[in-house]
Amino acid sequence: MPRVKRITMFKATDPALGTYREALRRLRARDLVGVRRNGTVAVYPGALDEDLDREERETLYTLLGFEVPDPDHELVVRRPGYVEGRAVIAGARIPVWRIWRLLDQGGSRRDLRLMYGLSDSQIDQALAYAQKHRDEINRDVFDAERAEDMMHGVAR
Repeated sequence: MPRVKRITMFKATDPALGTYREALRRLRARDLVGVRRNGTVAVYPGALDEDLDREERETLYTLLGFEVPDPDHELVVRRPGYVEGRAVIAGARIPVWRIWRLLDQGGSRRDLRLMYGLSDSQIDQALAYAQKHRDEINRDVFDAERAEDMMHGVAR
């Protein structure tokens, strides 16, 4: 039975379809993407949470417009101009700093699952990324807090 989920549409270029033809075929067979005649590709939410081989994962990232991530943190990506170039959960646009800050302020994994629909593997990789790139995440948190203060007229 096909998955009944909200889909997100992306326009794949012909070279991308040609390069990833075999991986797209496997992803279509698993109902994780749909490819129409006009080259529009539907990537189903949660597809990145599936058990994918390297080529399938690379194909999804390419279709979503993400750079292929570090194998140690494959669910975390950074792309210039996307969410201000900050590290985010791929396909979710949730910044790693936000996950880190919520947990640091006493939030729970359950809160993250309810608020953002994140899986445990996404949370684990975000936390691992934050540990490995602590200075970057601390800067992101500082920038976000400063922006909030400016909105409320508080000087830091």
